[in-house]
Amino acid sequence: MIRGDMDALPMKEETGLPFCSLNGNGYNYGVHDSRVTFDEGALHKMTAVYAVSAMRRLEEHQ
Repeated sequence: MIRGDMDALPMKEETGLPFCSLNGNGYNYGVHDSRVTFDEGALHKMTAVYAVSAMRRLEEHQ
């Protein structure tokens, strides 16, 4: 079983960079982006494995 989630926890902007958020809310979605990418990749792989397995079972019964 694989559980995928994407939590959007509020995080304050603390970089002090010239292009930082003006309202104090930081953009920290790099971790979220990589998590979603991993989840989609795992789902794609599981779907492909299931499809091959189903095709083999069909061939065995013919």
